Amino acid sequence: MRDVAIKFIVKDKMPRHSWILDRDYGMLPIEITVLRLVKHENIVEFIEFFQDDVYFYLVSAYMRQVGRASYDLFECIERHTRLSEDVARRIFRQVVDAVSYLHSLGIYHRDIKDENILIDQDFRVKLIDFGSAAITDTRKAPPYHDRFFGTMNFASSEILQNKAYQAPPAEIWTLGILLHILVTGECPFSSTQAGIEGRISPPRKGVFMSRDCEALVRGCLEVDVNKRLTIHEIQSHPWLMRN
Repeated sequence: MRDVAIKFIVKDKMPRHSWILDRDYGMLPIEITVLRLVKHENIVEFIEFFQDDVYFYLVSAYMRQVGRASYDLFECIERHTRLSEDVARRIFRQVVDAVSYLHSLGIYHRDIKDENILIDQDFRVKLIDFGSAAITDTRKAPPYHDRFFGTMNFASSEILQNKAYQAPPAEIWTLGILLHILVTGECPFSSTQAGIEGRISPPRKGVFMSRDCEALVRGCLEVDVNKRLTIHEIQSHPWLMRN
């Protein structure tokens, strides 16, 4: 028998932006619609859903470690304080591959953070929690959004300035914050104003970041969205390409 995880989604507590009209089932949580559309080794696997008057029940594959359930990346970093660049690269590459796949479908997670990434004992990861996702038309330029539903510690400079934003560059910024946390164990910005200005705090004493890794972080955390790295530039970056 296969182990599964069941997420209970309370219908009455779902915000308006979390609903989407599904041509097969009518109004559904966007998380269910997204997971029905995607299939990637680094995204939680959808199995089925059902509902009653109170809940949607989202059934997905259960990610297990030897002797215990898997935990999220936040807990992993808490346990290890920080990760070596080799381990960070292995984790980050998987997240980037998942994000690139989603972007190719016009899907944007919009709340990528360590707590929304499951990890097992072999450092294999799964992206979860698509409740803030957006589905867009790949034939058109990504739309601008005027509301942010993610986590403020991972919000891009333009979002912190309350500007309309496009999901692709905002998501690249999020990846930069994630990589910095993986390697240093700390958020790159000491304050909201530092995030707005892109002023990255130096690593604490005893923490080393290679030049290539630092360049990748800075490329993701470029304040000018037109100069910020793209997902394809991240994938081909020398630091990420290193074995």
